[in-house]
Amino acid sequence: MLRKIYQETNLKLHDFGVGKYSGILKKNKQLKNSAKNIGRCFILATGPSIKEQDLSGLENEFCISVSNFFVHPLFKKIKPRYHIFAGSHPPITPEQMANWWRDAEDHFRGSNVDIFIHAVNKNIQENYGLFKDHKVYYYSGEGKYPVDFSKAIPKIQTVVHVAIYLTMYLGFKEIYLLGCDHSWLLHPGISQHFYNEEQHSFTRNNYSEWSEVKDIGFEFKTHAKLWDVYRKIRSEAAKINCNIFNATPKSMLDIFPKKNLSEVLNRP
Repeated sequence: MLRKIYQETNLKLHDFGVGKYSGILKKNKQLKNSAKNIGRCFILATGPSIKEQDLSGLENEFCISVSNFFVHPLFKKIKPRYHIFAGSHPPITPEQMANWWRDAEDHFRGSNVDIFIHAVNKNIQENYGLFKDHKVYYYSGEGKYPVDFSKAIPKIQTVVHVAIYLTMYLGFKEIYLLGCDHSWLLHPGISQHFYNEEQHSFTRNNYSEWSEVKDIGFEFKTHAKLWDVYRKIRSEAAKINCNIFNATPKSMLDIFPKKNLSEVLNRP
């Protein structure tokens, strides 16, 4: 009960720009509608379907990458404008998070990518002296619509949600999702991405994405909640004439219309 009261109070304070993290979120105002004249944006996630796609045509497109996408061999060629990390949560330790970010720094070297991290992890970034060569932005969740990165953004269940919110805030009207398979139910207990699992720092430090899943029924409930967030995003995007398409082959995510990447890029 006290936690709920705290959250509701903090959200009300956010409406006035004085809530928790408000100081570090205010600089995000400069991003609002900053890309409205660019046209379209591609969100690059880490699902296994990426292995089946030729991403070389994204070199001159505006891209936002998430999570461990930085290990993709074309990362530096594609040059994502922003890269977003999900916030940490138990049992992930600050040291594990820092090790992952060190790995990311190695891949970011020489690029101009700007970073988004959850405000709750700002202390990890500062304590370990990370991302000094990049502009770092922060975000905080459990807010409400319309999307406003200078305050708490709406509900987050996957880092892809943060990326979609960001594209909406930047002013894009055409958004394409790549690597959003959401197919965990098809391979219970086994993590699958476009990369070898040992290419993720967490895996090398003995962390499993399935460690918090009690049984397949638990995962069904998680997916149902995930879909609820996507439905809400679809509804809110329609209000601002923002079109979201899923260009992920074999994706289970059926909330958005499907598109073929090669056709979108006008490639044979």
